[in-house]
Amino acid sequence: MNAYLQRCRQVIKNAVSKIAVIGNESCDLDSAVSSIAFAFHLQHVPTLLSTWYKNDSTVVFPVLNVTRAELPLKTEVTYFIKRHGIVLDDLICRDEIDWNGETALNIVLVDHHVTKLQQNVIGIIDHRPIESNTDFNLNAFTTIKLVGSCATLVGSEILDQKTTPLQELSEGYGVALELLYGAIVLDTVNFSKQADKAKPLDYEIAAKIEAHRNISEEKRLAHREQLFQRLVEARSDVSELNAHQLLLKDLKIITRNDRTVSVPGFPMAVQEYLKLPNQTEHLHRFATDSGSNVVILLGLK
Repeated sequence: MNAYLQRCRQVIKNAVSKIAVIGNESCDLDSAVSSIAFAFHLQHVPTLLSTWYKNDSTVVFPVLNVTRAELPLKTEVTYFIKRHGIVLDDLICRDEIDWNGETALNIVLVDHHVTKLQQNVIGIIDHRPIESNTDFNLNAFTTIKLVGSCATLVGSEILDQKTTPLQELSEGYGVALELLYGAIVLDTVNFSKQADKAKPLDYEIAAKIEAHRNISEEKRLAHREQLFQRLVEARSDVSELNAHQLLLKDLKIITRNDRTVSVPGFPMAVQEYLKLPNQTEHLHRFATDSGSNVVILLGLK
């Protein structure tokens, strides 16, 4: 997988034919790993891209839909990606692409189906309800199903026996499936009945990945629970973030009648946030940079 990602970085500037696979702007674990795994798959098995794929001259590469400076805020993403041996510097972030200058660049959307980007959308894989203002490219391949995780739909495409028999999956595919599996477990809240997010396809793809990894049925539940707890802990781990970064980690902004209200969310009590070094300075800087009339600090303990 690293060799593939490194090659993407080396050749995208000079490649004649380019296809970017990009997730949504939340860049949560589901969005990030779906873009990485699906780009890897489309590069190696470009069946869905037959209209736009020009043999080996076409480069399909993933883009994380955050700036490089914002990436450390996605703590569960950086934790899980690094855990699987991927070097963060090999990944391409949104601000490392000249979107205005890349007129020949086509894009594939994962984990969303509406974008502000002006590039030609040639493919969509999403698990959200279709928005009313959506205008699909009739020539694009489109898979939109209401399941618990977009990673499930990407995994389903990869594990399609007609295109990629399991016995032919390379080492890079093993990493791709591992990444998708983590997102499925996290997005479905470990298949919680109370959360009621998991659909039959989520169960099916998770079970197929477990079978590929030789995880026995007896160990399946314990393995899922351990992975889920690690990802939840990583998502809440803000030990490496300063007071300004914390304001951006889980931010909601509401704009109405020329008023902007920013609501930063913390995985800690607000009282704990107020004890951090230079928090007052960071808070005023944040309010100025975001043009906020009101900032509401929302804590969770």
